Amino acid sequence: MPAALRIQLTKEEDKSLQELSLADNVPRRVKQRASLPKGGASLTHYD
Repeated sequence: MPAALRIQLTKEEDKSLQELSLADNVPRRVKQRASLPKGGASLTHYD
């Protein structure tokens, strides 16, 4: 089994992905991809 992904997001990047996943004016595929890092990987926030 491959190793789990570890993604390091800044607070700004996390906020941008959250906004994309909740926006009404973006395609469904973009929303799904914006929410993927949160559901499929271990996230660490750095300031």
